[in-house]
Amino acid sequence: MTRCIHCTRCVRFSSEISNFMLGVISRGLKMEIGTYVSEDNENTNLLDVLSGNIIDLCPVGALTSMPYAFK
Repeated sequence: MTRCIHCTRCVRFSSEISNFMLGVISRGLKMEIGTYVSEDNENTNLLDVLSGNIIDLCPVGALTSMPYAFK
């Protein structure tokens, strides 16, 4: 996440449009964007049909898909 500029576009997309949950942890210089982990949900957050579209939202390319990562 060194490329991330904390624009929170991915967080807004996940909360308003899709069913998976991303969130902001901490504030200021220690801010991190990550998934919510709960005991009820068995990591099915990113199995949503729209979760692949989040790659196109990132303005700096911090989110990449596995086949095209850093090529």
